[in-house]
Amino acid sequence: NYRPISITCETCKVLEKKSTLTEYLESNNLIHNAQHGFCPGRSCTLTKNTGLMIGK
Repeated sequence: NYRPISITCETCKVLEKKSTLTEYLESNNLIHNAQHGFCPGRSCTLTKNTGLMIGK
């Protein structure tokens, strides 16, 4: 019986999966323009501050 040994740690596997999923979502334009959390170049703090300015 041949059973390959997994050398990659579980944390690395999770990060690779997250990276692959993010790339898929961005390349297929499945992330809404209003989404700011966990998007490169968009911060949740900026969204919060913008909302405060609009509310005034």
